[in-house]
Amino acid sequence: MAIRVAMIGYGAVASIHAAQLRKEPDVEIVSVYGPKGEKASSFASTHGVPDACGSIAEAVSSADAAIICSPSMAHFEQARDCLEHGVHTLVEMPPCENSAEAVELARIARRRGAKLGCAHTSRFVAPF
Repeated sequence: MAIRVAMIGYGAVASIHAAQLRKEPDVEIVSVYGPKGEKASSFASTHGVPDACGSIAEAVSSADAAIICSPSMAHFEQARDCLEHGVHTLVEMPPCENSAEAVELARIARRRGAKLGCAHTSRFVAPF
């Protein structure tokens, strides 16, 4: 059975995740959410995602996991929403603005039985 993934965000980082996930035989990207429906639909069409959603709740309703790859200022709130729905969540850097937010995400993940991770990239580290 494939792991069903919701993409939260539709920009360049989301495209990198989608391209890699499409290579995985046991992963299916089931939905994409972003605040601009036209951009979400375009991302869905480009990456073979069956559903462009109007809310995070809708996007994660058929997902086992979510990847938060939206603008940084939305990471905490969107991760919190995904975790509250009991969905395993990977958040791009930075996941939070402060340690209190990180503690809150960890608390929600434990309460909901969801895994929480943070993607760390090296694109700004020499020699990358």
